[in-house]
Amino acid sequence: MKFEKLDLNLLVALDALLTERNVSVAAERVHLSQSAMSGALNRLREFFKDELLINIGRRMVLTPRAESLAEPVAEMLLQVKTMITTPPEFDPATSDRRFSVIASDYVADVLLADALRRTHAEAPGISIEVLLPDDTLSERLERGEIDLLINLEPYLAPFHPRELLFEDDFVLVAWTGNDLVGEAVSFDQFFELTHVAVQHGRNRHPAFDQWFLERFGRTRRVEVFSPNFSLVPQLVLGTRRIATMHRRHAEHYARFLPLRLLPSPLDIPTVREMVQWHKFKRRDPGVQWLQRTLRDHAATLPKPGVPRPIPPGPDLPNLLAATIGRSRTPDLSSPFPPRIISQPTRSAEARGGERRRWGTATCVSSSQAPVAMSAAPSPAGC
Repeated sequence: MKFEKLDLNLLVALDALLTERNVSVAAERVHLSQSAMSGALNRLREFFKDELLINIGRRMVLTPRAESLAEPVAEMLLQVKTMITTPPEFDPATSDRRFSVIASDYVADVLLADALRRTHAEAPGISIEVLLPDDTLSERLERGEIDLLINLEPYLAPFHPRELLFEDDFVLVAWTGNDLVGEAVSFDQFFELTHVAVQHGRNRHPAFDQWFLERFGRTRRVEVFSPNFSLVPQLVLGTRRIATMHRRHAEHYARFLPLRLLPSPLDIPTVREMVQWHKFKRRDPGVQWLQRTLRDHAATLPKPGVPRPIPPGPDLPNLLAATIGRSRTPDLSSPFPPRIISQPTRSAEARGGERRRWGTATCVSSSQAPVAMSAAPSPAGC
């Protein structure tokens, strides 16, 4: 079929060529032979009266004309694809649709884990692929390869709808046995102590707190770099290191681990976690259902500083100990609280009391472990 003398089938080949900038790879992407793709390129060059791709050394680069075509051609094809593949209705109870969501492990811990328990009950037939952020997340959103992107507000793609999920600020995290940390950490002490910091992706992008410090010309003594947020508490336990964590994430781990939460001596701004979707999916009933589900669950999140109960679950360390014949006597020298290896023969009431006791000792406040969940002011208000 031709439109204004252009074979519309060539637009698919053109998009692949402009994206891949390689005839062989473009041919493989759209399931053509290399000779067929070369023929399509010649026809496109004839129609546009432009070389489109030219060889420079061992690589092909786009001409200015091709650069101007790349975005509108990709958008047009994506809009057509969305129009013909999006079901007019979405019933979560009967759907077997697959969704993709990009979110950090921090967001997975504080939001997605609980929210996806709700989708499991409401939409048992769907599947959701949770992908970690990488250096290509903006491009993947632009190409319509993902349904939802959850990220900090400054890092969202422009020109696409977005909505606030929740806000968070930062606290310091230390092991309860860290004898270098008292009831608070001063500004000078913050830069004297060793730290655990997070760096993301292949290019080792710093997390927001590290970016904030570098912006103002201060450098921490980073002893360990973690590839994600969830590993940070483990790298603090049993050491004199400290870490700067999102308050909600720190509170999440302080329910299970012997961690102390202290106010940060730095006025790090509050961060806003947003959910974003491609503008062509704003009428996709499935994507909008998932987006509303996350938004509604985010609205139920407790405010930072409010303790959350420890969810019930099997006493896994004791089950493993019983399996391999190890002793289940609590090791008080361990950085982990005895609750984790409590005797399974204790009553549920006793175990619940133990959980509450450890939750209070490590998450809220006491004379021996002054945690400042509610004492630390929001950096945005300092």
